[in-house]
Amino acid sequence: MRSLFVVLEGADGSGKSTLSATLAENFFGRDNCRIFFEPTDKTDAGRKIRSILKSAAPVTPEVSAELMELFYIDRLWDIEYQIKPTLRQGRHVILDRYFYSTAAYQAATPEAAERIAHEYLNDCRVLAPDILIYLDIDPQTALQRIGNRSANRDIFETEQQLQKVINNYRRLFAVPPHNSIILDATLTTDEIYRKAKEAIQSKIPPRIS
Repeated sequence: MRSLFVVLEGADGSGKSTLSATLAENFFGRDNCRIFFEPTDKTDAGRKIRSILKSAAPVTPEVSAELMELFYIDRLWDIEYQIKPTLRQGRHVILDRYFYSTAAYQAATPEAAERIAHEYLNDCRVLAPDILIYLDIDPQTALQRIGNRSANRDIFETEQQLQKVINNYRRLFAVPPHNSIILDATLTTDEIYRKAKEAIQSKIPPRIS
């Protein structure tokens, strides 16, 4: 199997971290892959993003615009200094959140989310994933899961904000990209892993003999 760049997308509480760990442990093998997260904690931009997300500030257009710029800086660093080098080493990459998250979280409307994603797709510096897995969830279930895991919510973890984010995601994946897999995040973790594994296997190009 050639090195694969796998991206997991979904609203907070959709189970991306659980699926990332399960794929790394049971499918790719821990020694054969690395899991990365966006924002990173390796750049000033990434650390600033994390600070903003944990603040009590409302999600204003100005906050969203600042986050958009910071994510772009952090993402380009992530591609050049973490993702590409790992793939060149012959290891797989699992990335928890990518530019579809930026589009879903920062856009005020589904139409704006499409424009943001389109801009990233047309940027030659942005590496396209081999496999894109979207975990779809409703905001009520997402909030219940978030509440169970931590009392420290970020500025997007309210029902109103999550509904907007999920609406944006669903618009982005209304016509799924050719390399995408859409999964119901309310399934059991075992079912989600099985479906993700089968879907990844079906997307892997056959070996040339």
